Amino acid sequence: MSTFPKITIITPSYNQGEFLEDTIKSVLNENYPNLEYFVIDGGSTDNSVEIIKKYEKQIDWWVSEKDRGQSHALNKGLERATGDIVTWLNSDDFFYPGALHAVAEAYRAYPHAGLFVGNGTIAGRKGERKHRYSKRLAWDYNILLRGANFVLQPSTFLARRVFVEQGFIDEKITYGMDLELWLRVGNKYPVVTIDEELSAFRWYEEVKSVTGGFKEWISMYQMTRRYCNDPITPGLVLEFFKKLQDPQVQSAAGFEGFDKFVEENYWKFYREMQTLLGSQDCIPLLNKGISFFPQDLHLRKSSESPRPPTIDIVLPQGHSWFVREGYVEALRRAGCLGRVFYIP
Repeated sequence: MSTFPKITIITPSYNQGEFLEDTIKSVLNENYPNLEYFVIDGGSTDNSVEIIKKYEKQIDWWVSEKDRGQSHALNKGLERATGDIVTWLNSDDFFYPGALHAVAEAYRAYPHAGLFVGNGTIAGRKGERKHRYSKRLAWDYNILLRGANFVLQPSTFLARRVFVEQGFIDEKITYGMDLELWLRVGNKYPVVTIDEELSAFRWYEEVKSVTGGFKEWISMYQMTRRYCNDPITPGLVLEFFKKLQDPQVQSAAGFEGFDKFVEENYWKFYREMQTLLGSQDCIPLLNKGISFFPQDLHLRKSSESPRPPTIDIVLPQGHSWFVREGYVEALRRAGCLGRVFYIP
């Protein structure tokens, strides 16, 4: 295997000139030596094409033409992708330095894995850091299926053979096409978790206001039923009450004046879901993926001092969660945490 597996990044965009340059620069500034980068614009009428042309010598392929939406744009890129590893980075999100090197290191360690799930941050409109996406990172397919979508898309990478074997993005899905992909492949391949901040997901007013109301909930219900025989899941119940918190949805459903009832029941089901599924803040308590901790110096803010030797640990699942994660956290703080293996 090459020292640097080839990574394909696809950026779909439409009238996102405000953010697009930051996104493109974050990819190029990774200085990853085996990068394939596509920018697929949906025929923007703002300054997006001007920005793309500014960097076109560093972009392997770009196009600006009307398409059928984000999923179609992504599939156009996936059809051309030749990387060992593939992901998409939306035109208002951005990578942190060292992200691609960290994923490449994980791929070299576990080339048989299909999904590489990283952590990240929530950023504001100007790219300012708001908070870490999740306090810790873990994978559990059952919790993803029956709970909430805890996977941060811009920090998630897939082996290209997954698309070859399982198909591209489902263009029929209007909402949650990324979740459908995780559900389709997440129980067919080993999943590697990388608890490092690989990317930032921007959260601003226009993003917050993008909602499909009950149409979105129905889409999520139909998608979940593809992979789950349960009549309804805890996550769908929670999402139902979340949708009802939207005043427009309340009005359309004739639920005006039920604000207190909706909010109380939302938090009630939120707490019950954590207990029922074994999660905390919607993140699995037990990581059923393969924990990977990059040793590559690209992720360190300073490379002046040598890194101490790393220690791999094997932890029985019979230990209490606090004992197990106490070992992990202690080694992490000491800077010598290697790989973590959980055994029955």
